[in-house]
Amino acid sequence: MLPPQSDQNLPPKAAEMAWPGGDAPEELEFTATVNEQKAKGIQQVLAALGVEAGGDAELHALRQTDSLAGRYRVLTKNQDLFLRISTRPGQPETEKELLSYLAKGGAHVNPILATGWIDWRAERFRADIRPFLAGRHFTGTSAEIRSIADSLGKTHRLLKSYPGSAQIKAIATARYSHFEIMKNRIATDLASERTEIFKEHEFWAIEHIDILKEMIQGFRPRFEALENAQCVHGEIHPANVIHHNDRAVFVDFEEAPHTFAPPGYDLAFFVQRFLMRDQPAPRLLDERLRISEQSYGATFPPLAEMMTQICRLSMIHIIHARAYENLMTPFSEYEKFIALERQARALGANS
Repeated sequence: MLPPQSDQNLPPKAAEMAWPGGDAPEELEFTATVNEQKAKGIQQVLAALGVEAGGDAELHALRQTDSLAGRYRVLTKNQDLFLRISTRPGQPETEKELLSYLAKGGAHVNPILATGWIDWRAERFRADIRPFLAGRHFTGTSAEIRSIADSLGKTHRLLKSYPGSAQIKAIATARYSHFEIMKNRIATDLASERTEIFKEHEFWAIEHIDILKEMIQGFRPRFEALENAQCVHGEIHPANVIHHNDRAVFVDFEEAPHTFAPPGYDLAFFVQRFLMRDQPAPRLLDERLRISEQSYGATFPPLAEMMTQICRLSMIHIIHARAYENLMTPFSEYEKFIALERQARALGANS
């Protein structure tokens, strides 16, 4: 059963995003100032996480936000830390355990040192602290592509034997069942030319109703039932990879605790968001795929269909967030997933 739709009389809240451009990150420069009011909240968070920051700790924000939620650099006398404060619930303890397992196995990840829940000014936040990584996001070089593919291969090989796989599969199965219900609801509305569920983007939905019908009706959410399904990262895109000391480090495993799918799920993200991001000519894409497979350690399966399924899941997710959680995702994200869907279809047609 789906919950009732959110009250249309209440103003929507902006969906939390690390970057205004979603998976198009800016420079990793923590130069935004932290005002006194927010600094008090951060100090409370650090104390709750067991971090002895002291009153003289330096606090720098990745970018200015109206809420306490954000990404911060915390410089203490003895430590250089990254603090994330988020309104998104997730499964923080499961994420922490999974990252610890990967780090011990030699995967290139940034482990969570401490995580917890914080109540501040009538709002509830999830917070976690990690070592601060100085680095950069993807710039498009062949060396970076090799490094990401190498890190992804190591991560997948370790996750195949992750001891907590059964728990994550159960969580993922429940989530996919929910998306299946949501898919059927949206498909029924669109079949009747009803677009109210898109709220303020209804006119856009009317203009794109044909491709939206195809996306929703063609969505098959049972990733956990596919062959070779296992634990994966769940969201390999440029904002979640930091190049640190000449190697690709995966960050933000927030999707991992409720994603159970074949490795092709992550590979579809990787190929579309990295190798295809600049619309390369076929020969250049083939060369990028060749060096990626070499570094990954295996031949990639056909990925066009998985790309379309990820686009459709993402579209249903933001529709659901607006209709049932009163969270408004930037309009550019709706446009992005339509564009990625079309790109994936073109890849499939040319394969």
